[in-house]
Amino acid sequence: MSATVSLVGGVFVLIWLSEQITRRGIGNGLALVLTVSIVASLPSDVATLLTQLRRGAISGNVLASNAVFLIVVVALIVFVERARRNVPVQFAARRVGERSLPSRSAVLPLKINSAGYLLPATVAPWAISLPVIFAGFIFGADDGSWVETISAHLQFGEKAHIVFGSIAVFALAFVYTAFVIDPDHAAESLARQGGVIPGVTPGEATASYLDRVVSLTTVIGASYLTALSLIPEVFLAYGNALVYKMGGGAALIVVCTILDLQTQVREVSLTNPGGVRR
Repeated sequence: MSATVSLVGGVFVLIWLSEQITRRGIGNGLALVLTVSIVASLPSDVATLLTQLRRGAISGNVLASNAVFLIVVVALIVFVERARRNVPVQFAARRVGERSLPSRSAVLPLKINSAGYLLPATVAPWAISLPVIFAGFIFGADDGSWVETISAHLQFGEKAHIVFGSIAVFALAFVYTAFVIDPDHAAESLARQGGVIPGVTPGEATASYLDRVVSLTTVIGASYLTALSLIPEVFLAYGNALVYKMGGGAALIVVCTILDLQTQVREVSLTNPGGVRR
């Protein structure tokens, strides 16, 4: 009981700390907490890897392949997270009060990965394990029970875990994108501002067009998130798994947090020359 209370209390403290960082600092508080947790384990992981290398427990080829692959993954994350699908928009000349605004061209940037990086990477594992945990509380998880059998098949590295984990990440990417981007609202906003997508009728046709574009980019983004989540299990399946915690999801959180922090620091430095956030 005391362990449960301590665990729940610690979770609430971390949530409160994350909210304070988000409110008073720069960047996403929860992402920063997770990033610090991941990065803090790297020195000990590197020391363990070097010890295993000296003892011959792992080969230099395996270590080199992991290092090269991690660099490629980081480069892929930076590329995809900065990638945009620019939808061209033409704004007609209009009059606002006493001012006359000329016609102009612009773009509506849509991220390839609109689902972000926190929700799929952190919620998907819980989406798989929580039903089994609740079933164990209700029906029991004794040796030989059906709950214990299902739990064994859903362990990390098992085929069922790979399949259901991929489905969970892919589905969560679509669900969260639906909350973040509303094609109908975007179409109405463009119409109010006099914006038109060339070749597309304003109104419902614009909403349908944006919905198709968002769906296509989400398929690409969800596939990318799914591939990243499978990296540790693929390495484990081929016998190349190492002790470090920097898997696909962890690398995604760390790199995206740094990119987001870099963007917000740049914005603060431009809007507040003194460097103080107001």
